[in-house]
Amino acid sequence: LTSSNYSTSGTTTKPTRTNAGTTTVYYIAVPTSGTINANTVTTGSTTITINKLSMTVTATGYSGTYDGSSHTVTLKVSGPSSYKVYYSTSRLTSSNYSTSGTTTKPTRTNAGQTVVYYYIKESTGNYNDVSGNLYIYIKPKVTATAYAGVYDGSSHAATVTAAGSAKLYYSTSTKLTYSNYKSRGTTTKPTRRSVGTTTVYYIAVPTSGTINSSDVTTGSTTITILDRLSTPTLSSLTNSSSGVTVKWKKVAGASGYYIYRNGSKLKTITSGSTVSYTDTGAKNGTKYQYKIYAYSGSTKSYASSTKTIYYVSAVSISSLKNSSTKTMTVKWGKNSKATGYQIQYSTSSGFSNSKTVTVSGASKVSKTISSLTKGKKYYVRVRAYKTVSGTKYYSAWSSTKSVKISK
Repeated sequence: LTSSNYSTSGTTTKPTRTNAGTTTVYYIAVPTSGTINANTVTTGSTTITINKLSMTVTATGYSGTYDGSSHTVTLKVSGPSSYKVYYSTSRLTSSNYSTSGTTTKPTRTNAGQTVVYYYIKESTGNYNDVSGNLYIYIKPKVTATAYAGVYDGSSHAATVTAAGSAKLYYSTSTKLTYSNYKSRGTTTKPTRRSVGTTTVYYIAVPTSGTINSSDVTTGSTTITILDRLSTPTLSSLTNSSSGVTVKWKKVAGASGYYIYRNGSKLKTITSGSTVSYTDTGAKNGTKYQYKIYAYSGSTKSYASSTKTIYYVSAVSISSLKNSSTKTMTVKWGKNSKATGYQIQYSTSSGFSNSKTVTVSGASKVSKTISSLTKGKKYYVRVRAYKTVSGTKYYSAWSSTKSVKISK
């Protein structure tokens, strides 16, 4: 502004600025009386500067094991009310984000890594743009199953598979890592024929893209060749609602088990990993003796120790009532082969802090229990037992019933 244009180009209203950026304000001070010319005015300029804000960006990549699904990165922006995020697998800058980027997030499904570049553009210009990059790391999924068997003159290998477009490398001498798998590993799967153990180290490496330590899966498994099968350990015999449940410990190298009852083969188990069986043919009140053999092909182990049980059928509760003040009466079905019954009751459905009452005699099928707490709900279950030579053999518990003590 000058003495010659202030009246036409100037205004007495002060300029303002709202958005980020700079405004130059020119001013002139003019006398309110007398002659006005270049010698009687004062001119100058100043600026209004509003700096851009910084948006808050929380950026999270992805790292996981191959699961067949697509995965991507996560961006959370705080501050601006309107913005766009551009993505690319190539670097984005202020000059190429709109031409090289897209608003669709890149994804990855197979093993390997994808670098995701992003550029965040705020629409009003009041926030600084933000750019950066994240990674999607997906490791191969490896399933490894050790081999254990009895010597048969043949070579055997552990089973190792990799999912997610990956290649497997093996070693029997050293653990494989991202830095040594090329020099110390081989794609030929190790085998063993003689009695003994071989540790097989493996690494699964993605077949495409850039590879580093975040993209590989490592581990080990074993090949075990036995001279004979170990003798099984018969863990327990218990009476269940459907029969006698036999449990034993797994034997390395076994392809299955033979279950013997009272000296005769009862059942052939065709899986070396199965370690229990329920004998549904057991008869109430009858004595049974069980033992287990492990087998692999035609090779059979020595027999386990023999365990004895009497099968006792479960009973069921027929009636449960709050029969009188702070008292309940429970009735159940008769087991003619039983020596007696055991009643368990608690204010907890899980029977914590429970109390137990024993009733002698197969024909006594009811019991009144007193000194209960009014207003409480009681859970009750019953089982039968048979005593032989001082040992009690219990049936499975009945289904639980409950009653509220309102009297």
